[in-house]
Amino acid sequence: LGIFSLLGRIVMRMAGSPDWQSLAQGGKTWDQVIRSLYARRRGVMGCCVWTLSSLVVGSGEIWLALWFLDLPDSVLNAVILQSMVLTVRSAAFAVPAGLGVQEGGYLVIGNLLGISGDGAFALSLVWRAREIGLGIPALVTWQLLEARRFWRRRLAAKAR
Repeated sequence: LGIFSLLGRIVMRMAGSPDWQSLAQGGKTWDQVIRSLYARRRGVMGCCVWTLSSLVVGSGEIWLALWFLDLPDSVLNAVILQSMVLTVRSAAFAVPAGLGVQEGGYLVIGNLLGISGDGAFALSLVWRAREIGLGIPALVTWQLLEARRFWRRRLAAKAR
């Protein structure tokens, strides 16, 4: 019995109606899908390695930014900041680009780590500048590729 099946049964019992039967059946399906994903151990391990690598690289970026901003720059602070701010941003997934959420996360977590408010805000702006610096060229490139594909299709349609 998996967690999704269990939750489906609990909801069905609480509702007291057979109308919720599809939810319980859907829970069984989700459990089967999760089991099949975890059966691919190599893929799961690869995902874990990539996630950990991303955390290490991001923590290195934060550590460098802390050092350049002359803030308390321990590797532990960098790892804590990186992981907690990513957690805060993930929890606020509905906010576009995490605007304001990331900055607030840096302020709160930074304060807990002994980083001043202005230093934590500066760090969040450095992080945001990196996102923009990499994100805008990627978006422009994507749009150029899509425009080229669009015009090729349009010209091919006219040629017919």
